[in-house]
Amino acid sequence: MTLSEMPFIHLSMRLAQKIVLVHKGAIGDFLQTWPSILALTRELGNREFFWAGREAYTLWTSPLGIRDAPRLRREVDRLYGARCLPSALEDCHVIWFGLRTPPTDSEMPGFWFVSMLDEEGDTPPRQVCKNGLRAKGLNPDHDWRQAWLDCFAPRGVPHHRERVLIFPGGGHPAKCWPVENYLRIAEWLSELGYSVVFVLGPAEVERGVRVPGFDTVCPADLGELQECIMASGFILGNDSGPLHLAGFCQVPGLALFGPSPAKQWGPAHIATISGSASCRPCTRMGVIHCRDPVCLSDLNPERVWTALQPQLPGSERTRNRSDKPQKADSSG
Repeated sequence: MTLSEMPFIHLSMRLAQKIVLVHKGAIGDFLQTWPSILALTRELGNREFFWAGREAYTLWTSPLGIRDAPRLRREVDRLYGARCLPSALEDCHVIWFGLRTPPTDSEMPGFWFVSMLDEEGDTPPRQVCKNGLRAKGLNPDHDWRQAWLDCFAPRGVPHHRERVLIFPGGGHPAKCWPVENYLRIAEWLSELGYSVVFVLGPAEVERGVRVPGFDTVCPADLGELQECIMASGFILGNDSGPLHLAGFCQVPGLALFGPSPAKQWGPAHIATISGSASCRPCTRMGVIHCRDPVCLSDLNPERVWTALQPQLPGSERTRNRSDKPQKADSSG
């Protein structure tokens, strides 16, 4: 037995036969945990896995052999402020992924909180989770990119290379570039022959966001959202969950970053562009306090267009039409 094998065997002996996995955060945060969830199922494949996080995420957990557990979902809610595991979880081991604050301060056998945030640096949460597994003696380095494609991107899915999806929403107003700026980009894309579709989430629908002159879609669930992304050629939007999903599906895109650091929160396989305000980034720990966000104000449409053009499918065509827009700003 090597020294590297010893921690794994030690951890394995401590874990119950039933493993309950939990994550209750936003889509982008959940996707950051998916590579580690995959690693757990592969490293501890002789155990039963149950999902007690957000029900919508069963779309991405069930293909890994993780059973949805509505009853256990109610039980894990009782962990908030608890001093011991609820009786219904006593024969389980709960592994809870969260940004930085566990549901309880009490240390208890059978409970492991996996923090997603680097308290001192800007390590991406995806890597922080993997580091947490490694510290427990587990090997987190499985090919999650190929595993995702195998599960969720089957060959033969219709793919519209000329379709560009624009996501004008985000998890916080401070992360959202003005809709009128997206409309200008959409007009320039249309002039070059791209089919532009705006994707509106519940928050944008509730706010009455309007995009005159362009098609819109409002996916009913995450499955429809994923299908819409995989059938498109390019994604443009704010720092948000759909851009992370596009990166996982290896659909190219450009994500606009304001208060959050792109180095830490940037989606995998997605290009990023950030504002240059001196006060940013201000949300390394995932909380936005700014009452008057200015960090996106210097990202004018011309600057975004300059960053966007080389990323587009058929980018040679956009270089041949460099007169769109009239005043391109190559700064940044």
